[in-house]
Amino acid sequence: MSRTQQRWAFILILIFTVVLAACQPAATPTPTTRPTDTSVPPTEVSAATEEMTEAASALETEAAALPTEEMTSEMMATEAATMEMMATEESTMEVAMLPTVAMTSEMMPTEEATMEMTMEATAELGTIVDVAEADGNFSILLAALDKAGLTDTLSGEGPFTVFAPTDDAFKKLLDDNSMSADELLDRKDLADILLYHVVSGSVTADELENFRSTDNPDLIVVPTMLDDKTLDITFNDDGTAMINGEAEVTLTNVEASNGVIHVIDTVLMPPSDMTEAPMMEMTEAPMMEMTEAPMMEMPEATEAPMMEMTAEATMEMMSEMGPNVMVSPDNDIVIGLAVGLSGEGIAPLGIDIQRGAELALEDRPTVTVDGVDFTVSLDVQDDQCSADGGQAVANRFASDGSIVGVVGPMCSSACRAAAPIFDAADYTSISPSCTAADLTTSGYSSFNRSVVSDAFQGVIAAEYIYNVLGLHSIATIHDGSTYGEGLVSVLTDRFEQLGGEVVSSDAVSVGDTDFRGLLDDIAQTEPELIYFAGFPAEGSRLLEQRADAGLEDVPFMSADGVAGTEVVDLAGDSAEGMYATKAIAADSTALSDFLDRYVSTYGEEPPAPYHANGYDAVNILLDAIESVGYVDDNGDLVVLRSDVQNYVRTLSDFQGLTGVLNATDAGETSVADIGIFQVMNGVFTQVYTGSVVDGDVVLTPYEAPMMDMTEEATMEMMPTEEIMATEAAPMMEMTAEATEAS
Repeated sequence: MSRTQQRWAFILILIFTVVLAACQPAATPTPTTRPTDTSVPPTEVSAATEEMTEAASALETEAAALPTEEMTSEMMATEAATMEMMATEESTMEVAMLPTVAMTSEMMPTEEATMEMTMEATAELGTIVDVAEADGNFSILLAALDKAGLTDTLSGEGPFTVFAPTDDAFKKLLDDNSMSADELLDRKDLADILLYHVVSGSVTADELENFRSTDNPDLIVVPTMLDDKTLDITFNDDGTAMINGEAEVTLTNVEASNGVIHVIDTVLMPPSDMTEAPMMEMTEAPMMEMTEAPMMEMPEATEAPMMEMTAEATMEMMSEMGPNVMVSPDNDIVIGLAVGLSGEGIAPLGIDIQRGAELALEDRPTVTVDGVDFTVSLDVQDDQCSADGGQAVANRFASDGSIVGVVGPMCSSACRAAAPIFDAADYTSISPSCTAADLTTSGYSSFNRSVVSDAFQGVIAAEYIYNVLGLHSIATIHDGSTYGEGLVSVLTDRFEQLGGEVVSSDAVSVGDTDFRGLLDDIAQTEPELIYFAGFPAEGSRLLEQRADAGLEDVPFMSADGVAGTEVVDLAGDSAEGMYATKAIAADSTALSDFLDRYVSTYGEEPPAPYHANGYDAVNILLDAIESVGYVDDNGDLVVLRSDVQNYVRTLSDFQGLTGVLNATDAGETSVADIGIFQVMNGVFTQVYTGSVVDGDVVLTPYEAPMMDMTEEATMEMMPTEEIMATEAAPMMEMTAEATEAS
């Protein structure tokens, strides 16, 4: 019962008492006989009546000043409140004796009064802090709020929405990072962590639609009270909701008087704004389960701005993170796998890499160190092929002390976002598919790749367009990603060096579906070829819609992000004849056997080009563990993260499925040739091979090996006469100068 309700209940009792006294006859009455067991001594009745009358007189003026409607609404109560108002059995009997006429219509609840009573009833729930205290599962959260000075904030008017980690969630965080509760409460960024779980405003389950992203309809972006930080909410196929891809949230509105609580099973760590070392604000353990997201403003109360750490504090923090991975014989060695597993045109790329990694562990389920076998497992996470996803997964992995190294992320934008986090944590990552040229020129200590750089792919594509196809004016389109923009930049530079002209240069947004206006504009420039750097969803729609702009006969070329079955499935006949480049593995019996096993295991041909690269990346990490790890006196495997980094950066003569890999000190390992493919009869078929020899590009027509092929497979590999004629036509139009250059 609220304080206001208690006051008016007391006033009501006093008024009833005064009215009762007024109803008694003025003359001396014949005494009414009462049973002795329920009587009250006259002196006590007189004293109580006198005391209550005085109190009523003192409050009557205040009560009279209130509007009748407000008095009425305040006086009304539920059955439970009515019982509280009756102080004793005696008062109940006395009220019952009042004339019926005393119960006027003014005392009956109006519709408005009923609504006010409902609001009063909500207030009885208590604030968010009260509800959390009553629940009993949020003791660590409440202690943290108190320590950070936020208890009063969440006891205020609101409304607030709190995504509340349970005690079990906090205990998991503490266990994973070998921290005590006291150490957590002493963190300088404690207020930031808590504010990252709070939204200023109401976000009930029904109100989530108000926060759906316009750029990505599958994503709900909720702004928090931490400066420019948001929470990303997605829904799994089974209907469960996830925050930042890591915390499952129970979207059952736990109501409070000043907002709503949603229960989550993981403590969310806010992303850092630091460019060089996002993990540096940590004081004890790498709690980097941070996801990313842009959001609102940060209230005053943090103890120390995250950006003000000194170099000395940074080094101290890093020394406390623990440079070693220790694994007992009963536990698995864990390799993190970050790939895109959601989104149109993205999932097949990630699934392809995941399968390559799984087949690698099927071949090598254990590593042997000092004669002891240790089981290896994968921790697979969806990096969403985005900067946000890459940062989120990197933070998750960096906070897990059991992970020895990471295969991935998958896309260059994700790799660029993850690299500073992995650098700060001394992790090693090997991407099987991040091809942006500048990733190995940015000084990242953690980033390595088992795929060839776009510095080669873009150059070879430009050479093929200009010198083999004989086309000298092109339109370029990219999807705004690090990968797409970087690849177009490399191709443009080389194409213009050769003497070609880029007559149109445009970008699209991931998720867009209607490109007809863009294609109409491109048609006005009359390009001889359209080059697109991006992924299958956007690429397939460009292929389909180019006919609407009269560009169906203009050749279309893309790269490894598109070179798979997905774009053909999505675009259908519109994909026929298109070109794409991708790195090609050296022919070997091992690769042939691997591809046979891939098909027999998964029931289909690889849908994307990175399966062998994923296989090689896993094996490089397994070799590193066996090379630098040792078994201590307790029988535990010990691996120094810095030793893994050194091993990968000095890799030499690694016999991989993709070829022989040798590392540079910048993280490159692959110098594979680039294949130029064309869709023939719905299948990407190799037509040329591009190599870089002593700095010069060499383009060679591809001849498929025929010796081991069946007659049926041979026929599938041979282009039809119609397509061969299409291929031959631009070749015949080459100038003598272009022929000499090729």
